Amino acid sequence: MEIGIEELLELESATLLLRREEFIKSRLPALSEKLLQEILDYKAGSSDPIGTTLAALFNRGALLQFLTGAFDRAETLCDAEIDCFGAAAEREGTRGWLAQVIQPHINLARVATARGNVDDALATYSALAHLVTDSTPLQVGRFVIGADEFQTVVTYDPSIPHVIQNVYIVDSLKTLLWAEKHTSLLRFVDQATQDPWISTDYLRNVLQEARARALIGTQTYPEALRVVDALASDLNREGRPQLALYALMAEVYRRCGRDDQAQRLLSFVERHLPQLATAPDGGRLARNVRYLLALGHAAGGRADAAYRAAEQALGDMMVVGDEIGALKSLMLLMSVARMDGRPEEEWRQYREQLHDLARGSGYSFERGVALLHMSRADGDRRTACLAESLAIFSSLPLALAARWRQRIRTEIPGDAHLPIPALRPDRLGFDASVTAVYTSLLRLGETHGRGMPDEHRQMTSMAASSRAGVEVQAPPPAQRTHDLGLS
Repeated sequence: MEIGIEELLELESATLLLRREEFIKSRLPALSEKLLQEILDYKAGSSDPIGTTLAALFNRGALLQFLTGAFDRAETLCDAEIDCFGAAAEREGTRGWLAQVIQPHINLARVATARGNVDDALATYSALAHLVTDSTPLQVGRFVIGADEFQTVVTYDPSIPHVIQNVYIVDSLKTLLWAEKHTSLLRFVDQATQDPWISTDYLRNVLQEARARALIGTQTYPEALRVVDALASDLNREGRPQLALYALMAEVYRRCGRDDQAQRLLSFVERHLPQLATAPDGGRLARNVRYLLALGHAAGGRADAAYRAAEQALGDMMVVGDEIGALKSLMLLMSVARMDGRPEEEWRQYREQLHDLARGSGYSFERGVALLHMSRADGDRRTACLAESLAIFSSLPLALAARWRQRIRTEIPGDAHLPIPALRPDRLGFDASVTAVYTSLLRLGETHGRGMPDEHRQMTSMAASSRAGVEVQAPPPAQRTHDLGLS
């Protein structure tokens, strides 16, 4: 199989198809500028009595830093948000402020997962669950949320127990999948399936999908097929069919050497795609399924069908501005073109589109992968793309970055000297915008007196220089107190 197709299959292996995700990953420069303007326009007061709007700005700012690979800054904003609202609860005697410390605590665990600190992340999710199920006090930064405090928090935000339940299941599953701890994942699924607290059909279905993913990871393909088939049948009986599960089933059949059955399932998916696209919320699902269909055809060696479906998926992604979906579709088109030996004039426009989209993307991980794919499709720019991809994965504090660095090095000629990649002017502008979001949020917390810790105060004086495009270095992170284990 063409190496690019293998890499794209790997990217999908830790994805939960049934997970509800409404966020379309569009161009980060525009999102960054919009968020920055909202931060500058924010005014505290009666319209934001317990800081819900301010907390949302902090959470979006931390997400922006995370997506660009600035994990330290994401953690700093989460810590600042926790200190901000925890101190407000202490100062004003209003426990409702503590409702805003739950989400940054969750976000810190998600960063821990990305760094490879799997046990710390799982401990956080478990501690959150115990707060809900048996009122075990939760340590969040330097604050403790006990039973009484949590009851008050729920009064202010009744959705929090439901949010914690979803996070405990879905984020624990994602963490174990991402870390490829398939045996541990099977144990977690077994335990959670027997837990009476986990009562929603949605979570029970996600658990079964995760079981199938874990079985695929352990190469227990017949049992994985049984689980996916049973899950698809259950959803069909409930009137909630999921075409994506049939694409997953086709991939398992392919791995079993049953290409005939895999192709039949993909044909079934293709026939029912138009119906899905016209259903309520079907457009989002159809875009993803069409990409999975193209990837399934490519993995099975059906180049024409894969190329056609990938072109359609790319068109769908571009219409809604899904940048990551577009990058994956373009990478797939390049891989299929190489696999099939297609003449360059047929796919040159897609190569240029991939080059422009990848070099301007704010999503660090996906940008690095796309540039590696680009290096295989463009001999003239091969060295520059390899150099930039290697630079990204060398600076990205992501646990799996080492795997991608090794792949890049295997494609570099032994006597090659890679150039140091230079940022383009538009990249400099984007990086300045992301920095401005970071420093402006710290300044916003200071301005409104939300208990910003002393170690962050020095950052507020740098906001003006960041707006001018000057890079600001964050101070070293303080000793962390939120990564707590469970007894």
